[in-house]
Amino acid sequence: MSGRIAFSTGALYPRGSEDSFRLVAKAGFPNTELMPQCMADTRPGFARATKGIVKVASIHYPLCFFAMFYNPHPGMVAETRFLSRDIVESAAIFGSDMIVIHAHSPGDPERAQMLERPILDNLLHLGDLAEKEGITIALENNPKTASGTAEKLLAYVKALDHKAIRPMVDVTESYEAGINPVDFLTVVNPCHLHLSDYRDNEKHIPAGEGAMDWKGIGARIKAWNYPGLWTLEPSWKHYLDNVDEGLAKARAFVENLAG
Repeated sequence: MSGRIAFSTGALYPRGSEDSFRLVAKAGFPNTELMPQCMADTRPGFARATKGIVKVASIHYPLCFFAMFYNPHPGMVAETRFLSRDIVESAAIFGSDMIVIHAHSPGDPERAQMLERPILDNLLHLGDLAEKEGITIALENNPKTASGTAEKLLAYVKALDHKAIRPMVDVTESYEAGINPVDFLTVVNPCHLHLSDYRDNEKHIPAGEGAMDWKGIGARIKAWNYPGLWTLEPSWKHYLDNVDEGLAKARAFVENLAG
């Protein structure tokens, strides 16, 4: 089972992504999820230069560029299309199976055609690019977006109606929304997972150090015969110091959970 675990480079910010790859590999994780932190991280040249350090099994559409992706301005939409092209090409070079993206945050229904339609078109365009490469777009739940509950997540994916776009589950985002992740996972069969914990209104603490029912979460995931990666995505502030020790602890936890 250890071959099906992964650790997000987002948890190793502000280190460079190549250094993060090396730390993840050194810790014995066979896979990583790349969270690009700058434009250079999204470019195919970076993928070619760093491929092989550790398996980049998935790429999270960069949070630092969400202001581009979710912007309906025509010029920004055009620039987003170039960014999406580079991310998909990079994923193909790495051999990544998944690109993670969020739903949009709904606003005034009377302005949806103007303000939301371009963003939905960005999602569909990303799906088109990914489908050509055999890559899945993993649509993540988030309480601040239109996919905050299990039912809303499934409805959102259904409305997009794209073969490449499927629902995934972030257990911390479920917990933040006031939904037991076990219940969320009972409704949603995930194509991808993000795993971290929640405690005292703090999200994305290392898995196993918070209030969540990990025995129940693990059992529910396995009940789906989930074939994907068990990807840890904790907050970077927990790995600023003693990173080797923190990564070793994280690996032990997720191996036990997934095993």
